[in-house]
Amino acid sequence: MDRLIDIQQVLSDNRQITTTVALAGVSTALILYYFTTKSKVKYPPGPTAWPVLGNIPQILRAGPMEVFLEQCRRIYGNVSITSEHDKFALFYIF
Repeated sequence: MDRLIDIQQVLSDNRQITTTVALAGVSTALILYYFTTKSKVKYPPGPTAWPVLGNIPQILRAGPMEVFLEQCRRIYGNVSITSEHDKFALFYIF
């Protein structure tokens, strides 16, 4: 009877390990897919945005919005794109 209990314990432990390894593998695959796939949409040039915050830190650091847009115009040309959280803004600066 003790031998039967030991086998059931081992099988239970193996299921837990298999489940944990499978979940870790799927999670790793999803993370790699997210970071390695490139967007098919070609956006205009613009400053690199932070995750979640977008370009808000850069805008605040530059001061007034006009100063930030002038900096973008000098670096990226007359058309620039910025993002705030998950929204994009396209600027034509002349």
